[in-house]
Amino acid sequence: MSRIFHFAAGVSKDIMAECPESEKIKYAGIGASVYFTTLMAGLSAYFAFYLIFEQVFSSIFLSLIWAALIFNLDRFLVSSFRKKGKPITEFLQALPRILMAIFIALVISKPLELKLFQSEIDFKLLEIKREKALLIDEQYAMKINQIEGNENKYQTELNKSFQLKESYYAQYKCECDGTCGTGNSGRGSECLRKQKKYESYTNEHRIIESKINTRLSLLSEEKAKLNVDREKEKQELNRHFSRGLLARLEALSALSGNTSFAILLLFIFLETAPILSKLFAPIGPYDHLLQGKEYPYKMAYFGQIQESKSPTDASLKRAKEVNASYKKEQEKPTAEKLKKEEAAIQLAQLQEKLVKQLLNKK
Repeated sequence: MSRIFHFAAGVSKDIMAECPESEKIKYAGIGASVYFTTLMAGLSAYFAFYLIFEQVFSSIFLSLIWAALIFNLDRFLVSSFRKKGKPITEFLQALPRILMAIFIALVISKPLELKLFQSEIDFKLLEIKREKALLIDEQYAMKINQIEGNENKYQTELNKSFQLKESYYAQYKCECDGTCGTGNSGRGSECLRKQKKYESYTNEHRIIESKINTRLSLLSEEKAKLNVDREKEKQELNRHFSRGLLARLEALSALSGNTSFAILLLFIFLETAPILSKLFAPIGPYDHLLQGKEYPYKMAYFGQIQESKSPTDASLKRAKEVNASYKKEQEKPTAEKLKKEEAAIQLAQLQEKLVKQLLNKK
């Protein structure tokens, strides 16, 4: 199990094998936090993809890909951070990684918040739907009220015309009966005048009534059409009202309370825990051994860079080395030659001594 956690922490198993047990436990804890963050990311992605596609297998497949992506990012953030025993330098080095971890936490937390507040979000969506339906009613009510106002105006005008006609009729009958006006009964001149006036306005009233009825008929048809359009728009609202991811995110943002913020802080803590734990932990044996392993490669790399930056100095250095080696090679044969000459002289002296000894004996 510790090897699995060490793999998540991005440590070298060969270097970790040389470390004490406390160091192994420390990095196993860091790796475990990476795995737990990956698990939460996978669950969050499943809820998000299920809201989008509403299919279990495709949601599981995509959530596994997302979890692998988050695991790789977290592992990179932890393994690429180096402890050097310099707090300010280490904090500046860890700051971009912390910001990236916070961004990942923001992405992970939202789908889980949607799942946790599912009932509240459903109620909020229903409330939003009702508000949109009321807005539709209000928009059409304004138009219908305007039409009804025109209907009332025309109806009032028609009633006034009818009352005026009835008034002319009453005056005509009253004059002919002798109960009003001149008081003379029968069909006198005044009776005939009022009869003619009544009959003339009766024809005019018919024309006014026909025009007003035509207008009222058109207004009634327009009002009926508006009622039909209102019902169609409500049906379209019911048919196309979105309950998907974006709609739920909008509903979640509309909900008040500190619970959502607390969940976000929790995920930020979980996502930044591996980096923060490595940042605040003291430099350990693994860090020293890792520096020792990486130091020769760094020096060789810097040497290549320096050589590529100053080719003239490097050429001069090589020339000096070649010259020194050439001088040594030239000096070596000279020394050997001197030794041979000295040996030849000593051999000649020995031969001379031997000849003298032989002569003396004779």
